[in-house]
Amino acid sequence: MQPTAIVPAFPTVIEDWWWMQACQKWPELSEDKLLNLIRKEIVQQSDRFNKFRDFDADAYGRRDLSILAYGNFYYPRTWTAMSFAMAEAFHFREWTPPPKGPVRILDLGSGTGASGLSCLHFLKAQGIENHMQLEAVDYSSKSLVFVKKVHAANRGLWPDSRISTTRMDLNFPYDEKNRKRYDLILLGYSLNELLDEEGDDSNYRQLLSILPSLLKNN
Repeated sequence: MQPTAIVPAFPTVIEDWWWMQACQKWPELSEDKLLNLIRKEIVQQSDRFNKFRDFDADAYGRRDLSILAYGNFYYPRTWTAMSFAMAEAFHFREWTPPPKGPVRILDLGSGTGASGLSCLHFLKAQGIENHMQLEAVDYSSKSLVFVKKVHAANRGLWPDSRISTTRMDLNFPYDEKNRKRYDLILLGYSLNELLDEEGDDSNYRQLLSILPSLLKNN
């Protein structure tokens, strides 16, 4: 039986890029010591994501170690998860790009860009020739810098595309006066935080309620 869809593999050039960033950050460390450093941080990140659900400003997105550990371990997982989501949208839900003009993509809670860049890579692999515009939104300015770095260093994976970044805490009320329209809206794992049952999540729910109106084909 022929497969109904082929999901592009995680590019080895991205894997190599993240490892090189870590090696350049700590050139004095041997490979074994660097791996041990990253391994300890990965365990802490796993506890944050799966046990404590505690994301203070210093825990993630501000420290180089946190970002580089995520890039070397979790990046392929997040990338692949988005590839499967895009395969479902494209092949099963029959999403189609606009007949002309750019494909505009909004990535809310982008982090270092695994979901958004995976989306660009997937669409290019499907032969879509439209110019693509990715807008990455995250509260961590350092993470957004890495989105730009990964995109710029690997342009061959997503030709004829550009990205913009916006630093914003999704807990703040969304500016409805400056609405843009998008062909795709990505939430990645941010949906888990937007639907937190504890605390006042009225701003999150307001944001979720208006997302459908931001889609061009709503």
